[in-house]
Amino acid sequence: MTNSVSKRKVHLDIFRFIAMFLVMYGHTGNKAMNHYLVEGDAFSYFFCIAFHVITIASPSMFFFISGGLLLGKEESIKDVLKKRILRYAIVLVSFKILQLVYILLTNPEYAQNSAYQTDPVKTFFGVIYTQHVVAQYWFLAFYMAFLILLPLLRILARNMQDKHFMYLIVIYFIFEVVLVIFEFFMGYDRIDLYFPLFDQIIIKPLIGYFVITRLGDKVNDKKFLLCLNGAGLLLYVFNIYYSHRILVETGSLDTLEGLMLFTALIVYCDVKFISDKLKLGEKKFASFISFCAAAGIVTYLLDPQLHRITEFVYDKTYMTIKWFPAGILWTVCALAIGIPFAWLLRKIPYVGKLFGAK
Repeated sequence: MTNSVSKRKVHLDIFRFIAMFLVMYGHTGNKAMNHYLVEGDAFSYFFCIAFHVITIASPSMFFFISGGLLLGKEESIKDVLKKRILRYAIVLVSFKILQLVYILLTNPEYAQNSAYQTDPVKTFFGVIYTQHVVAQYWFLAFYMAFLILLPLLRILARNMQDKHFMYLIVIYFIFEVVLVIFEFFMGYDRIDLYFPLFDQIIIKPLIGYFVITRLGDKVNDKKFLLCLNGAGLLLYVFNIYYSHRILVETGSLDTLEGLMLFTALIVYCDVKFISDKLKLGEKKFASFISFCAAAGIVTYLLDPQLHRITEFVYDKTYMTIKWFPAGILWTVCALAIGIPFAWLLRKIPYVGKLFGAK
């Protein structure tokens, strides 16, 4: 990797790695991610909620950066179908099959389901067709929908003016943040006009494209970053309070979903500023972080297994170093296995192309 390429891309790789790390941490369950459900002191409780609020933004980060990386590319519909959708579909279906076989072999109770006894073949492929198989794969289904819409989204992105992107950001903020806060204090249900169907696969990629491609180095302006982080901090503190109140009142934690996009935006801008300021693209660090970030799809596909085989790390350490450091260590160990394994997959002829090998 040349210095010029590293300098241009290192902040994107850092951002992708942060998202990947948060996704893995987010699947640590009650041991770390949802440790607020475990009885403890007030500091531990609120600290857990505070980190939960950041962690839950990781899917938004992926769609944000996917828009920035993919919406500006020039590809024919044929290329999108062949090189993106078909390749991704092969990977997704293959791993759904592998995960379902793994469940059937390791979970006798699940395998005893009457449907598998009466018509095992139809049931097996019916599950592959209609279900995520493992809960984590909801994101992969959403991402497939994004890829299917990619040719249309590119037309939209290229033809939108900056004022249209700003309009999109403003109306999204009004409906998904301002009105949610208003409804919270007024005790109202959600307004009957909101955007849950489109925010992940349309709105977040479009705004990611605008910020990453259109704004570019403009986000490095110190006054802009100061205002952005100041507003973000206030909303972040409110989101912790909001999540706490919802948990107390309903028994389940819920966050301001609309703020996930703005968390992704703020993290991206901060990462880019720090990366450019420290000239990380000109250091060996750039190659290392690029190597790690390239493993994103593989670590997601193998998420359940990576957590399961490294869970002992948490169990052996949480009593001495407390739950949060143990959760971080658990996540690091899971990635330490997943990242080299992803590299090995990319080295296998033909198979490697499915996972991003050149």
